[in-house]
Amino acid sequence: DAAKAREIFAGLAEQGPEGYRVLARFQLAAAEAKAGEADKAVADYDALATDPSVDPILQAHAQLQAAALRLEKADYAEMERRLKGLVDSNSAWRFSARELLGLTAYRLNDMREAERQFSALVGDQGTPPNLRERADMMLALIVGTPQALSTTSK
Repeated sequence: DAAKAREIFAGLAEQGPEGYRVLARFQLAAAEAKAGEADKAVADYDALATDPSVDPILQAHAQLQAAALRLEKADYAEMERRLKGLVDSNSAWRFSARELLGLTAYRLNDMREAERQFSALVGDQGTPPNLRERADMMLALIVGTPQALSTTSK
């Protein structure tokens, strides 16, 4: 019962023990996203990402979740703004953040930037194997696109 679950999570977010409040807020945001209320979910994740009482690793996770929900609609500048702190740091989320930037560039047909992002993932020894495989697949797609062929032959 999704409505009952939201009610319980809302109660925990308001009055639960500190750790449970944060986790309940994540659950509420995820439930909104699942229910097709992406704008509400993004706002909730943004609130978690900027809340100083939330652990920094969870703040970064919220930042990544909000960006992922904006992937289909955001322009590159927005995604770069949302993910900059993750990509430019030693964050545990930097690989996923770079993948989202690459996917955004690809969606916007900026093959040069997409190639740059996915190449950085492939070249980073710390990139998790499954993400490296996806980056390799994206690079294969990019090299096969007409724009990529014309820019690499210049």
